[in-house]
Amino acid sequence: MTSLPALRLRQSLFELILIAAFAIYGLRAYLNFDATLTISGWEAQWLTGSAQFAADSLRDRGTLPLWQPYFNHGEPTVDNTVAFLLNPFQTLPSLIVGYPNGLKISIVLSAVIAGWGGWYLARVLGFGVAARLLLGLLFAVKGPQHASLAEGFFQLGITQSYLPWVAAAAVALVKFRESRRPVVLLAVWITLVFFGGNVYYTLPALIMALSIGGIYLVQRDPAAGRSFRLDRVIARRLGLALLLTIGLAAVTLLPTLLTSGYIGRHLAEPGWGDYADPLRVLAQLFTSEEIVLSAGVRSENYYLYTMPAWYGFVVFILFPVLERTLPGERKLFGAHWRVWVAGGFLLIFFTTWGTATNPLIGWLREHTAIMGRWRGVNRMLTLTSFWAAVFAALAVDRLWKRIDPEAQAASLTSGAVRVWVRGLLGAAIGALVILLTLVAAWETVTTRVRAGFVEPESAEMNACLDWIQANDDAPFISVWALDYSNASAFLRTGIRLSNISADYDPLGLAPTLYNADLSEAAPDWAILYFAKERELFGGRGWTPEPGSPLMDGVPCAWRNPNALGYVFTIPYADLVSHPLPDLLADRRFPALTPLTTRIDAYTWVPGRITIPIDNPTDEPLVLVVQDVAWPGWVVRLDGQPAPLESVGQLIGVVVPPHSAPTVEFEFTTPLLGVGAIISGLTGLCALLYLLRAERWLKPRV
Repeated sequence: MTSLPALRLRQSLFELILIAAFAIYGLRAYLNFDATLTISGWEAQWLTGSAQFAADSLRDRGTLPLWQPYFNHGEPTVDNTVAFLLNPFQTLPSLIVGYPNGLKISIVLSAVIAGWGGWYLARVLGFGVAARLLLGLLFAVKGPQHASLAEGFFQLGITQSYLPWVAAAAVALVKFRESRRPVVLLAVWITLVFFGGNVYYTLPALIMALSIGGIYLVQRDPAAGRSFRLDRVIARRLGLALLLTIGLAAVTLLPTLLTSGYIGRHLAEPGWGDYADPLRVLAQLFTSEEIVLSAGVRSENYYLYTMPAWYGFVVFILFPVLERTLPGERKLFGAHWRVWVAGGFLLIFFTTWGTATNPLIGWLREHTAIMGRWRGVNRMLTLTSFWAAVFAALAVDRLWKRIDPEAQAASLTSGAVRVWVRGLLGAAIGALVILLTLVAAWETVTTRVRAGFVEPESAEMNACLDWIQANDDAPFISVWALDYSNASAFLRTGIRLSNISADYDPLGLAPTLYNADLSEAAPDWAILYFAKERELFGGRGWTPEPGSPLMDGVPCAWRNPNALGYVFTIPYADLVSHPLPDLLADRRFPALTPLTTRIDAYTWVPGRITIPIDNPTDEPLVLVVQDVAWPGWVVRLDGQPAPLESVGQLIGVVVPPHSAPTVEFEFTTPLLGVGAIISGLTGLCALLYLLRAERWLKPRV
């Protein structure tokens, strides 16, 4: 087993505290506990809705409903590809201190996690203090993570903080062959990336772990009469880590895979992606100026500033030249040549992927549907920034090891003048290297163009929603608004934002009745900001409510006289005989509305709707609730299971003639339960593996 150089606890704590201080200072804009200030970004409140829903539900109800009904026509709470409830770093702060202050803590914590991950990666590589500090500080303050967070892409930013830990665990897995902890740690960190609420960086994490492990799979073996051999120990350890990852992630991986066909409306990105000039992108690693705005893609996707240009010159040009002038053995890459090779491959691979110049990825995007789902290819350039930082640390560590300032400092106690002078010079050079690192990190953290910030919620939106809630006594209220940035107010008031439609858009089961899409039907209310919206909806009969608060001099709340009720009925014969709409028809305004009868007498909690219904006629009646027919809904009539109907992708049931049952719709999650059992058993197996439980099975003599 490879051992690491001894490191005193006091020194480790000092280095980690220093890195944390830089990280916290870099994200100081989030350090406030004003609940009226939320994180910035057009989609931020929608993307973080799972944390708010969980925190509010546990506070107000004492339970976490498995169905979140407030966005679009509802979505699963946990097994939802933009939810991150199973990631403790992203969720626990909100559960403890509430939303949105918990999110601010999670963001600051993510910078500390990234910095400590860089430090740990340097530690398992055997780096000295200068390179440990450099890699920790660079990962804490470099650009892509914080640029994503500043734009409101919470999941894309936070999950980047786990990537250094993935790389460190992969290195430790192959370096410490007898230790079992790296195998489990690799699985845990990749799982945390997957649990982060956006699958985007899960694939790069897997590619990076396999590349690092793969470079060690082939070993020289001249003693066995052959030049190379496959290292089966490393292969088994990598395979076990992947199996553990699949098992730990099963709680949401299983339902996500089996229901992936019901996620729609967000098309795959065509072609190879948005092109960016690779040379200009690489140059941006060393400048805080946004020099690639003319590339035609959003700058948040590849804002790469990693270190100042002067420090890049020092690390990549001056230090190697200085190192070559020192006496002693010189090697091209030194002891870490495998890391250089793996890192070089990954740097080229992700840079070409992120600039839309990678022929392999381009071919896969053109010939496989799944690769087209990795949209915004420029976001892959965060791995370019990652490996630029690693290479800088490698260069610093080579010089550090040649000078050996720690040993030189120890020689200052010598009485020999020559030894003392040499020791003083070596210690001074080492102190200068560390000072330059601190100055570069300080410049990076203080001059980043993109800094995170918070902003107040919309007072106009809050006032309008409060007015609508006060003037509508329905158990469940739904509002149409072209607005992602004020989603938090909808969750807080318990009002549905009916037209959320983005990366995660749950579709219903294939219709069993009425083969059209009712899941985009406009609700009773709308908040209209723009003149063209008012013109469109006004032409459909919508009218502004005179008593509602004003927006731009116009009442904010508009009423829909032709809305489908949240719960409604329609005669079975009328439904099946009604002509299907033309493909070009506006799905927000279904033509069958006049045939329906609104039902307002029902009891409602998220994921469970109870409706007393009376059908005295000779014909069956179809009862429909405007929640999307996602797999897992069940229905009961007077407590007895009944066939669930997908009525235009909404949940429904056929009520027999001459009956007056109590109908109950309930959302269940059998796949989530099965996945949770698999994850729990995998976690137990991982624990037993760490404890070497197989020893307990051996016969005792």
